[in-house]
Amino acid sequence: MEKLNDFVRSSPVRTAVGWLLTVLVAASAARYVYRNVVLPLRDLDSDFIAFYCGADAVLHGENPYDPAVRSDCFRHNSALYGDWITSYEANIALMREAGREHTGVLEPQPYLNPPQYAYLLVPLALLPVELASLCWLALNHVWYLGGLLLLWKAFRPRVSLPAAALIVCAALNSITAYGFFVRHQSSGLLFFSLAVALAAFHDGRDGSAAVMMFLSLIVKPYVGAPLCLLWWAWGRRRLVYLVAALVVISTILCVMGIGLPALEDYLFHEIPTAFAEQTETFTETNIITPSLFALTARYMPGQRDAARVVALLLSGGVVLATVLVLRRGRSSGPSSLHAMGLVICAAVLVAPYNRVYDMLILWIPIFFLLADWKSWAAESRIAIGGLAAVLLAFTFSFHATVYTMVCGCLWLLEVAAINHEWESRIPGMKWFVTFLR
Repeated sequence: MEKLNDFVRSSPVRTAVGWLLTVLVAASAARYVYRNVVLPLRDLDSDFIAFYCGADAVLHGENPYDPAVRSDCFRHNSALYGDWITSYEANIALMREAGREHTGVLEPQPYLNPPQYAYLLVPLALLPVELASLCWLALNHVWYLGGLLLLWKAFRPRVSLPAAALIVCAALNSITAYGFFVRHQSSGLLFFSLAVALAAFHDGRDGSAAVMMFLSLIVKPYVGAPLCLLWWAWGRRRLVYLVAALVVISTILCVMGIGLPALEDYLFHEIPTAFAEQTETFTETNIITPSLFALTARYMPGQRDAARVVALLLSGGVVLATVLVLRRGRSSGPSSLHAMGLVICAAVLVAPYNRVYDMLILWIPIFFLLADWKSWAAESRIAIGGLAAVLLAFTFSFHATVYTMVCGCLWLLEVAAINHEWESRIPGMKWFVTFLR
């Protein structure tokens, strides 16, 4: 064994490994440009047209959730509409195959984000849709790469240079990122705003944390809301008050601009409809959703009510276990990072509405784990294997069930990291940490 270690540490081997990693990173960078820049440029419509039409609607004081308003926008921008018609017809075929009736009448793609998000994108609605799509793609790259660089700088993963190179390769080759870019989704802004908010919180910059957390809430609120509850429980109530004030003020301005019916449509129609589609067995919503509700619906076909009950029980168990772990937590130090990572993972598992391409946010708990790696898992083979499996999934898989397992794995690793510090204070946790080691 000593001879093998001496061989691995020898200068020629280290040089060869260095060159191999350099080539691997360079090839990954080239692949990133092709898959995430060149390919999305060939198909500029996808989901961006829904955001664009939502912003166009509020720009003219109209309801972005009104199908008639969206239809007018789609017809006006028909150049970016053809491919979406094809995907919509494919979804109709899936629905009919599952035994669900559909009229076959083409409906405009829904706008499912909060109304504040539409106002945020108004500057893009002032541009022609093709130019707006290009700007959106460029911003997505800034948010994704900027979020990763920010997490690396703020939390400084304690890993070796070869491990760092492999993490960079996983980020550049991530098929989750590819799905996000090619669909022109909003996941990059969600990831970036959460990364900035949590880094600012960790550094004690409440103003920046509040603004960026508010931004994440108006993109997709299912992650930001439980994090605000965690901050409240930690006594950081001034910060939560700032976030709440921004939400209330922006909501009042939205009602003044597009009317109360628009807000009612979002709360009482769009969200319940999206949740209902998620819990059906074969829909476009379900097959790319990693939550426990979608998982049970996929694997219990024809038993919708029973699947919802099972999912509710599983989700309740995740929430209860998360609360029990967090009750003895601390609001500072490494354990606070792992606590926030734990909440993010739990939110993904129980959220009523999310997508595989939203799983970019799981980079945040990954970096939290790496930032404290040497103190809790440097010699843990199970922990190393679990995180390696997570990075492989990010690189090669776009299957919703895989991401349910990835999120569950990260949840367990965060629990292990938390309990490494708290093991003497929580009954039974010393055994758990010993098992992982």
